[in-house]
Amino acid sequence: CHENITAPGCHVEGIWRAKNMWSPRRGHGVVASNNTIYVVGGRSREYASINELNTVGGIQDRKVESTKDHRSLREEVLLKNDVWISEDGAGKHWRLATPGCRDPQKDVLLQTEVWSRDRNDPRFPKNVGSPQAKCARSSDCYGQAECVFLEGSKSKVCVCPMFSPREHHAVTVQHSFYIDENNNTFSEDYIYVVGGFTNVRQSFCADRSCGALDGYRIAMDDAWVSNDGVSWIQFKPFSSSGGFRGRGA
Repeated sequence: CHENITAPGCHVEGIWRAKNMWSPRRGHGVVASNNTIYVVGGRSREYASINELNTVGGIQDRKVESTKDHRSLREEVLLKNDVWISEDGAGKHWRLATPGCRDPQKDVLLQTEVWSRDRNDPRFPKNVGSPQAKCARSSDCYGQAECVFLEGSKSKVCVCPMFSPREHHAVTVQHSFYIDENNNTFSEDYIYVVGGFTNVRQSFCADRSCGALDGYRIAMDDAWVSNDGVSWIQFKPFSSSGGFRGRGA
């Protein structure tokens, strides 16, 4: 359709995609820098496999197994922190810069997904992260997440090295340049992601998270910066003292 919009079955929006692009979403951030368009995060609708623990069937026989019998899919609404880039200046061709993570960033995880704390020193967490976050190596984690030990944790968990999945965050670009002693001009653009809303699991029953399956909405007050949309540095921690309060657009 992107080559011939008049072909049968084509829609007007088909002219904008060549091979692959970001999924339909809302609450995402968009900026342009050096003839490049960046689409960052947001709330998306995607197809996902249903966990077999949540399926029913096989009343007269064995339970239906989606991996053996047939795939069970449903459309889910989820928060994203992926970054897509279009470098053609028109938004026709897109590539995925990073798939992001499904797990929270470190400071969010330590404040909202602590199951229990060390009795000898309550400052240190004893068990951190959801059961799905337990890992042995980084390849067990989704996307850019890394498998690490956190302070006081007995087992490794997946931690996002960039901002947590979110929506309604602010995304902006800073154009900076300098002139050296030989009068040569150098320039570089920096992309900032600030605040927004994410989901966290704050209610726990013993060592299990309980309450809403997708967690509770919380306003963020953190800030991140990158010069390529892939590697991000956090310069304002989540729930830090001073500065602005958590917010989203």
